[in-house]
Order: sequence, then structure tokens, then C-alpha cells
Amino acid sequence: MIISSLLLTVVSLLSPIFADVLSLPIEYSLNDWKTVGKLGVIEVKEDFSGNYSGVFRTTADALQLGNALQSASSSALYRVRTPYGKGGDYVSSSTEPCRILQTKLVHNFWVSLDTTGKAVQSLTVFADPAFKSSDDGCQLLPQSNLVGIVQVTSVQQLKSPDTQSFLDKMDKERRARQHGAEQDNRSFLAKYWMYIVPVVIFMLISSASQQQEGGQGG
Repeated sequence: MIISSLLLTVVSLLSPIFADVLSLPIEYSLNDWKTVGKLGVIEVKEDFSGNYSGVFRTTADALQLGNALQSASSSALYRVRTPYGKGGDYVSSSTEPCRILQTKLVHNFWVSLDTTGKAVQSLTVFADPAFKSSDDGCQLLPQSNLVGIVQVTSVQQLKSPDTQSFLDKMDKERRARQHGAEQDNRSFLAKYWMYIVPVVIFMLISSASQQQEGGQGG
């Protein structure tokens, strides 16, 4: 009885940690969103170590989806999307219908969350090559089953360079020279590389992140 009570107490204490589930409804289209179908829901959870995991729960019929992919025009794209924010916007991705058919409807979803971990920043879908059939055709294969494998990443907020320490050290050396202290003859880079390198890395990462965000969409 005591053990049962302790277990219930532990579960009640831990349950709030996993109670905050981010649900992402996934929709699809084969005609540039003229008609929209419901594919399923991705549920994202955070564990004790701060890592995220996701599970895809399908709401679409595999046979119906397979027939739709098979009947799509040669120029069609298989598009998926999920709502972003509260303004009616979406993040979306696309792939060729035949690629999904060749992997027996196995989807691979990559979800990127913002720095808070509470909102989706990007969604990518592609056919998992691990499940690719030897058949390179574009028809629904036997034993096809709508499955989603989810990978979740979060965008960590970049730490700002310690510019204040850099300025303090320069000011300290300036005052030391004014009081006749022995001059440091090392080059500027040799003296301040530990402050300059983080700034350069910070600028490179920030620039790469902005370019990646600008290239997303479609």
C-alpha cells in the first residue's frame, strides 16, 4: 500500500513535465492547395534533458492517399503544411508523389521549433531512403502503410559575445600605459584573439541562420 502511494505521488509530480504536448495538425495537397486533405497530427514532447521527440498519428486513409498520389499529374507536387502562429500562416514543404509511393507511404518529417520550444519554425517532408523499394515506378505498392517518422530539432538562442570584457581589458591596458607600466609588444590579434574569435563565429552563425530562414518555403 505504501509503495503504491509512493508511485502515485511520483507519477503525479512527473506528469506536468510531460503534460505540455505541442500538437501540429498536418494537411496535404496535390494541386497547390486548391483542395486540402487531413494527413494526421505530429505530437511533440520534451524530456528531462531538454531534448524533443515527436510522434505522427495518422488520420488519413492509406489507400485513399496512395490512389491520390498515383493519380497525380506528372508535374504535381505533394505538399504538406502545418499552422504557424495565430495569423493563419503555415510552414510547408513538398516532395514528388512518386517518391512517397516508392517508400510505401513512409514519410520522414523534420520539425524545427523556435527558441521557446512552443512553436514550429519549419516543417520538411521527404521519402525515407531506408524504405525505398526496388520498384522505380509510380504506383501504389503492395503492403503500403501510411507511417510517419519524426525528427525534432530546436533552434537554440545564440550567446552574445563578451564584448564588455574585451572593452574593459583594453581600457585597463590604456590606463596601465598612462602610468608607465611595461608595454605589451604582442600584436593586436595575439592579445585579443580570445575575444575576437567568438565575435567572428557569432557573426558567421547568425548570417548562416538568416540565409537558411530566407531560403525556406514552398
